[in-house]
Amino acid sequence: MSSTLLHPSPAILHVVLRPRYSGAEMLVKALIPLHAENGCRTAFCALLPTESAFQPELEKLDSLGCELFVPNAELKGLQRIHHVTQAIREFQPNLIVAHSVIPAAYARAAAVLSGWRITPHDDRRLAIALHSADNDDFAALPFHLSEKVLTYFADTVVTVSDESLKNYRHRVRAHPHLQRIANGIDLSRFRAAAARRSALRDQFGLGGQRLVLQVGRLTEVKQQMLSLEALIPLLHEDTKLQLWFAGLPEEPEYEVRLREAVQASGLTAQVQILGSRTDVPELLAAADVYLMPSTMEAHSVALIEALASGVPVVASDIATFLYTASLPGVSLVGTSDGAGLVKATQGFLARGTRFERDLGAYDIAATEQQYRGLV
Repeated sequence: MSSTLLHPSPAILHVVLRPRYSGAEMLVKALIPLHAENGCRTAFCALLPTESAFQPELEKLDSLGCELFVPNAELKGLQRIHHVTQAIREFQPNLIVAHSVIPAAYARAAAVLSGWRITPHDDRRLAIALHSADNDDFAALPFHLSEKVLTYFADTVVTVSDESLKNYRHRVRAHPHLQRIANGIDLSRFRAAAARRSALRDQFGLGGQRLVLQVGRLTEVKQQMLSLEALIPLLHEDTKLQLWFAGLPEEPEYEVRLREAVQASGLTAQVQILGSRTDVPELLAAADVYLMPSTMEAHSVALIEALASGVPVVASDIATFLYTASLPGVSLVGTSDGAGLVKATQGFLARGTRFERDLGAYDIAATEQQYRGLV
């Protein structure tokens, strides 16, 4: 449905896997306040308990009148279906948006079992939003086969990249309502933090030091290890250079390897693993260079945040990052090109420049309007 013909005051239920500081969940966290501003009733449903660091975000959503359906214990199989079914029956949404493959499967099963109608002649719609890093959510045979059936229970399939859209058509079918909605962020929040750069650098105790920052889950595809190994010589050469990794641990073995590598490098005074953070806008404002050498991404919210902050960006040249090539202060390098990463980082450090970028296409208000327009 066109975003110019919005339902006057829809009730929107978002379904996610686990409340945490990760792409899909962060998008939902940003969408719900704007839904409320536009007169919508909102609800947030998760299949798994929240990560403790995310609890304050749930409290903020609750204060806005958002209904929360977050379990206190781990749910599996039929328990998840029952949980979402109860949320649907209690909240009675006009629109359900299930984010990522697993929530999409359970939400569709629950919508049927709850008696919640999904017909073209109804004012109720169910959309699935695909956020996977490799943009090919249904490459695995079990997911592929199940989606062949489940696709008929979704009114709309949303992808965050053109590549994901093409893959869905190839793997499943040409869904009659298949559309791309780019991720968006609150641009003003990151620009406001950037305006306080000097004070924030003092707050973080950086003084005359320079900061190279990487934000993202601690996982192989984000390549924090590549960043560390590439920059070790530079860090030894310049004792005023800092390398910080911010992001929630997702692969325990990878985190252990990364910490061991930091210890072995003798650079524990210059390299920090910060964990999950609520102050990413402030970290970006304080940083001198931002790294994102991922091997796979969908439409990274973290990258848009870095671009909005004005920090110089060194990212991998994967297909979903190519849109940044024309923006000022961005250098794209190969996914295994440690030397290229170092060279680009050195170049930006030498210049010491921040950059203004036109990111109007990635404003969260535009993204919210498109999601609201799915009703």
